[in-house]
Amino acid sequence: MGANYHDHLAAGILMEMSNSESYGISLKAAPRGAWNLFQYALFRTGRWRATFFEANAFVRSAADLDRPDLQIVFQPARRNAGTFPFPLGHGFALSRGPSVSEKPRYANAREP
Repeated sequence: MGANYHDHLAAGILMEMSNSESYGISLKAAPRGAWNLFQYALFRTGRWRATFFEANAFVRSAADLDRPDLQIVFQPARRNAGTFPFPLGHGFALSRGPSVSEKPRYANAREP
């Protein structure tokens, strides 16, 4: 990390569900997950070929702004409460945050 690293807050709306249609790791979705992994490994097709962010929008919070200042992201996967990177279970997430930061933050790997 280094110059031009922008730190910003985001707020999310999270939904958990028992239906296994969304991306996620569960016993119910294990056969489909194995097939998707196989399909991607051999043919580079299927669910794993693309990003998990289904839709991304940049919007203006006021009409007089010269550029969008908000970013809205829809994710067809459950967001974990912790830091584990893969969705455990199923659900959806909608998050909103600023699309630009007021001031850049210079990150240093030695920072606490």
